[in-house]
Amino acid sequence: MSEGLETSRRWTTRRQLVAFVVVALAASWWPWPLTLLNPDSAPLLPIGPTLAAVILTAVACGRRDVKALLLQLVRWRVRPVWYAVALLGPIAMIGLSVLLNRALGAPLAGPVTFPPWSLLPMLFLVRTVVGGPLGEELGWRGFLLPRLLPRFRPVVASLLIAPVWFLFHLPAFVAGPSTAQRPPLLFLLWIVPLSLLHTWLYLRTHCSVLLVTLFHGTVDTASSVLFPLFTGAAYTQLWAMAVVVAAVWAAGTVALDPIMRPVIPRTR
Repeated sequence: MSEGLETSRRWTTRRQLVAFVVVALAASWWPWPLTLLNPDSAPLLPIGPTLAAVILTAVACGRRDVKALLLQLVRWRVRPVWYAVALLGPIAMIGLSVLLNRALGAPLAGPVTFPPWSLLPMLFLVRTVVGGPLGEELGWRGFLLPRLLPRFRPVVASLLIAPVWFLFHLPAFVAGPSTAQRPPLLFLLWIVPLSLLHTWLYLRTHCSVLLVTLFHGTVDTASSVLFPLFTGAAYTQLWAMAVVVAAVWAAGTVALDPIMRPVIPRTR
């Protein structure tokens, strides 16, 4: 019997899940107390979930499973349509939210200014690699989701991940200026359909963490460019529109795509 199989027998799935959540939050939250000394310091380490995924996989399952985990991050051979979904879908989702907000009478914060087109790839790279998606997705979708899918339908597994994903952001709401940037309740309501969409893309791309990382990165990049167009009540209303648009898209995938309905066998 291989080392990985021997170790995994000593670690039940429930134990792995609990340990992952504890380690991921601890690895992400440790800078939080430092904000008491320096309020301008970052209260959150975005790479925590990925570190937890690698550590827990090594301890609970062995080196072979670590390799399988990391290979999900370089699984790039998928149909081109899924690259279009990952890179254009979030832009359409957030763009539609902006249009709906304007249609409901929300005023712009000022003259519309966007970063030069030449800087957008760099902004996307920074938001994806440094801002969180690369540090998160190997944990949420690479480790956590495959351990939930054998026991729960994809919709339920997504709903279980959503509150953990929200909890991960807690220091940013409590200690950082993002409380004014992200209304906590609306952010939680947004994370729920986003979790469903990430699961859908993960399953449709044969467990490609690369594609869900690109999706997550595009969501963050488009949000950072388009959300500042509004302030005050108009900004809060934009978040409500974003929740509605994401919920409609997620509901459509659940209703129309059979892959979101059955119990999916565990894939390594």
